[in-house]
Parts: sequence; C-alpha cells; structure tokens
Amino acid sequence: MLRFAPWKLTILLCLGMAFHGAVAVAADAATNRFQFRLPMRSAYRVDAADLRQFSTGRDRQWLKAWPESSSTNFVQFGSRVVLQLKSPADLSRLTIGHALTLVRGVTDSIFILQAPDALVAAREAHRLAALPEVAACYPVLRGSGGLHSPYAPQPVASYFNQYQYYLENRNPATGTRWGADINVRSAWPVTRGAGVTVAVCDTGFETNHPDLMTAATGELKYYDELKASIPPGLVEMLQIPGLGPKKIQALQKKLGVDSVEKLEAACKAGKVAELDGFGEKTQTNLLEGIERKRTYASKHLLVQALAAAEPLLESLRTHPDVIRCSTAGSLRRSKEVIGDIDLLASSKNPAAVIEFFAAQPGVLKVIARGETKTSVLVGEGIQCDLRVVSDAEFPYALAYFTGGKEHNIVMRQRAIQRGLRLNEYGLFKSKEETRDPKLLVRCQSEEDIFAELELPYIPPEIREDQGEFAAAQKNALPRLIEWTDLRGALHNHTTWSDGRATLEETAAYMEELGLEYWAITDHSKAAFQANGLDAARVREQIKEIKKLNDQLAARDSEFRLLAGSEVDILKDRLDFDDDLLAELEVVVASLHVPANNEAENTKRLIRAAENSFVHMLGHPTGRLLLEREPYPVNLEAVIDACASTGTWIELNCNPYRFDLDWRMWPYAKSKGVKCVINPDAHRNEHAAFLRLGAGVARKGWLTKADVLNTLPLEKLRKELRRKRDKAAK
Repeated sequence: MLRFAPWKLTILLCLGMAFHGAVAVAADAATNRFQFRLPMRSAYRVDAADLRQFSTGRDRQWLKAWPESSSTNFVQFGSRVVLQLKSPADLSRLTIGHALTLVRGVTDSIFILQAPDALVAAREAHRLAALPEVAACYPVLRGSGGLHSPYAPQPVASYFNQYQYYLENRNPATGTRWGADINVRSAWPVTRGAGVTVAVCDTGFETNHPDLMTAATGELKYYDELKASIPPGLVEMLQIPGLGPKKIQALQKKLGVDSVEKLEAACKAGKVAELDGFGEKTQTNLLEGIERKRTYASKHLLVQALAAAEPLLESLRTHPDVIRCSTAGSLRRSKEVIGDIDLLASSKNPAAVIEFFAAQPGVLKVIARGETKTSVLVGEGIQCDLRVVSDAEFPYALAYFTGGKEHNIVMRQRAIQRGLRLNEYGLFKSKEETRDPKLLVRCQSEEDIFAELELPYIPPEIREDQGEFAAAQKNALPRLIEWTDLRGALHNHTTWSDGRATLEETAAYMEELGLEYWAITDHSKAAFQANGLDAARVREQIKEIKKLNDQLAARDSEFRLLAGSEVDILKDRLDFDDDLLAELEVVVASLHVPANNEAENTKRLIRAAENSFVHMLGHPTGRLLLEREPYPVNLEAVIDACASTGTWIELNCNPYRFDLDWRMWPYAKSKGVKCVINPDAHRNEHAAFLRLGAGVARKGWLTKADVLNTLPLEKLRKELRRKRDKAAK
C-alpha cells in the first residue's frame, strides 16, 4: 500500500491540485481579523493604527498585517487575490457583485483577481475562502524582508512550513532583479509548449523559474514527484465534504481506502464509523456527500440551460425549412435544475434542419445524429436534444415532451377513459396504441389537445401532476403571473456593501428599464466580509437616497429608490436595533450563519418575522443549487408565523437560489402569505433575473395578486406601512 503524509496533500494544493480545506470563520470587524486558505490555515490581524494609516495614505496597494502566530514579523497584503477552485467552475458566480476583476486565468480552476485596494482584496479573499467550492484563496502576501541568496531553496516540506513567502526573481549569475518576487504559494505549473509556466500573483506575468523546474525537460520536478506519490483517488476524495488530508490519511492507513468507491464501500460496511474521530454521523454524512456529488454531476442550472438554448432556438427560427420550434422538457416547465435541454421543431425537410443545427457555433460536440433527431453538447457541457417532426405532429410532440412524467401519465389515462390513445405522434380514436393517420384526431395546438380531453389549457410550468387536473376540472386554474407584471424589486445591493453599481448608476439603469422603484438593501454590519454597513453608514445612505430621489422628482421622473437593509438574523437578535429599522422603508431579514439544527434555525426565522419592522424574510433556506443543501428549517412553521404576523417571504430569484422553493408556495399562498420576487442584485444586469423568478413563481401557482412587487409605488408603500401601523395600535 502506498503511504503518504497529510502535508503532501496540503502542498499539492499550492501546486495546482484540489484541496478541501477548513472553512474560514467570519471576520471580526472589531479586530480586523482575516482568515485565508493557504497551504496551511492562516489567520492575520490588521491593527487599527495601521488601518488608519492605510486609509489616509496614497499607496493603497499594500496593507500591513500581522500573522496571529507572530507578533514580530509582519507581512503585507497586496491588492491582488489568488483563487483556486476545487474543480473547474463558473468564476463569475463567485465574483459577480463583488469588487474583483479577472487579471488572468492560470488554469481552468486557478485565477488571479484584482481588487481596488489591499483592504478590499483581504476582505474578498476572506469571503471566498469560506466558500465550500474554494480550495485556496488569499491576497498576495509579501514578507517584511527579502532573502539574501539569488534563489530560495528547493521547495521541500519544511520550506512550506516556514514564513518564506516568495522566491526572489533575480539573475542567478549577477543577482540583478528581473521583476517582482514570486509568491511560492501561487507558483502554479501550467504547460506552455515545451515548458512549465509559473504564474506570478504579484503582477500576473509569467516566468520560468529554475528552482521550480527541471532545466532539461522544462517540467516541474517537485510537483511531478509529489503527484506521483499520491494515488489519484485520494485527491478525488478531497471533493467530498467533511474530508481533509488528516482524515484521508487515517482512512488509507487503517482501512486501505484510496478512492471514492472504496470509501463508499467502507461506509456501507460500517467500518468508517468505528474509527477514532469519525463515528456514525460522519459516516452518514460521507455517504450523503458521495451521493450528492454523483447527482449534481449531471444537473445544470436553469439560467445555464436558457443561456445555451435561446441562441440555438433563435437560429432555428431563421431557417427557411423550420415551420415551428420551441423548448420542451424541464426547461419549458421552468424547473430550477435540469438534466438536459429538449428542443422541438417541425419541418418538411428534417435532414436540412438537423445539419444546420449541428453546425451552430454554440455546439461543442455532436454526440449522435439521425434523420429526425440529434444530440449535441452545448454551453457548459449540457446535452441538448433536437427532435424534428412534421408540423401535424408538432402539438402532440410538444405536449408529450413538455409534461412531467406524472402529468403525462394522467393525460394518457384521460385519453383512454374517452376511448382515445395519446402519444408523442398524435391523439387517436383507438382503444389500442396506434400511429394510424386515419384515426388521428387533428389538433393544431396544445390548447386543442387539452380541449379534446375536456380540460382548459394548462400552462407548461405547472404540468407536474400537483393539483393542476383537479383545478382544471373545476375551471379553477389561476391566471399565473407574467414577468412583465413586475414593477420593481425589494432586495438589492450597491457599492455601499458588496454590489458593483453606485446608487446613481443603479437609479439610472432601473429607470431606463422602465421600472417604478428599486429598493437598496445593502448588508448590515455583521456581514463584515460583504462590507456591511453600521448604523452611521446606513443613516448616511438614507440621506443620499433622499437626495437622489429629490433630483429624480425635480426632473419629473416617477422612478424612486427605496431605502432599506438586508439585516442579518443573529443567534439571539437582529443585527440592527428597532430604532434604526424604523427609519428604513424596506427591511429584509436574512439568516446567513445558520445553526446545525432545525429547531434553532426555525426559532430564529420566526423571531425575525415577529419583529414589527421586518417586512420579509430573505432566502429562507439558504440553499445554493447544486452546491449547498438548504439549512434545516421547519418551513411550515415559518410560513405559519409569517401568516400570523403579516410578514412576507422572498422568492429570491438569483438562479443559484430560487428560494423559497416553488413547491412551498401553494402552502404559503393558502395561508395568505405574500411573495416578493427579488433578484438579490449585486450588479445592474441582475435585474434580468426577474424574468426567471416570474417563471419559477408561475411554477408555484402564484398570480399577480400574490406578488407584492407587482403593485404601483404608492400602493406598495401602503403595504410597507401595514405591519408597522398594526403594531403601533
């Protein structure tokens, strides 16, 4: 059995391999404490005096800081951030709404990012280091003194355990400086032709460094040796939540586990629970983590699928042989997560359409191609299936490939009860399965098919067999909300906290969109990593918003900003006192740091709902689709509390959230709880999420009357006062 030391996995991280480190704790605003993911966990503090000097100085690219393990050797944070993800992913999701720009991608999972100054870089690195998908993140670090030799020693284990932050970048013969020193922790090996390029995080430039490569081959000798000493399966195990190098070493040493498959087998046999430091709970969590990893591998977000599908659909519409075309499947039903993309077209010349489609720029690879169907890979590796049928078959195929499995079963049963047979090819007057065109009941549209089955048209979003047939039979299907019904949003951020647009830019953009209002709800002070506002800054922002609104009124604009806050729900209170909340027009209360148990999280959310100054609960389960499971919460109890207190619940339409889930909205609606569709915007373009939110709201059976941000401004203001006025009586 191949043995390894846990430090090897730690060092392998800094040379480009995935590493599952410990989650960083929240920064302490009082002491300006930061924690990053380096080859080892490292915490730093910035003294108040150094922070004042930084704030008033001209050079804001470097900030003095002290390692917690040392009171004599200070370092400096730079204004650039090194980020390594555990696996290739969409970088924009982590940086959207934050003050970071991409300098360069070193690999598909390692990036150099630029912040406006060193303090912002430290805050952003601290924030990113706490995310589960991040393997390593830290600002550029430089030591207080230099090394005296032209190059630092060959990087071995002891080297990485010392406070030696960089290799000097000098000519080895003359000692002449070639450029910025190389941060060892970002000396990522990247092949560029025959050699390996070392990315230098200080400036982002590339250089080949003789201490990190073998001159004869141009390869990174230490990296190759380290990589060869560790079984590939161990690195893959780091992607399972709850496993770090020490636990992986214990599993390998005591159970011979060196792959995810062997880990799963050991857990199912109960062997992992018997090890010291593990137990039944850890064993169960590992099995759940393995299963989630497999499930997520083939799933995609709604927004990713739409981004890939809509250009393809637009291209199909331009083809002269295409008569009709549409999305189908879970994409047309606005599922928050989909497996693949289904497209449908009708044509008299399917071969020409198939050939045209397979040649589109968005197609990465053709998986299979037939006379009437082709499967391709698009976007971020999403499978997209195009079926081309005759125009006579189009409505039946559209209905068949749109409906959920359970919905389609009921549709076929209704057909049988009426002496008919329904399939993807047609609706037939037959008691047996057939495709005989002589028996076809001709329908020009889906509406015609539903009518033949004695039903009104059922919108695609609710074709899940979750009550739509009972409602249709009673002619009680609701008229679902349209995204054009929305007049604004009540949960958004600006540069005052972690947004990318100023108040002025936000107002101009939303006014140009034709919206009536846009609430500014920047983070409260507990969200230090998001540059949360304290009471003084909140009151200053209220004045700035009033000033902007006065300017809008002076030029007869009807658009208005609303002054608000996204207030953290803390363990035993809200982050702001009631006196300050009372000054705000909009208060969103959100749980960002949950407890480990359902009862405590439920209690915190209910306590927030009971506050007479809180208008709504934000993203109540805290889920991140395909990344983080929802917090344990008794949602029925929370909804009941909102119903009794007149508190609204947000449908956060950030495509990674869609929280509250659509499955819970019928219950909330039955209790009289109102919805607010909010993009949780961190940049102006996020206003487009409102369209996605309306689709998911439709899936939750919500109407225009159920959603408060369909109201005009004055009626909305009346609703914003309702809960407070009731409490004042």
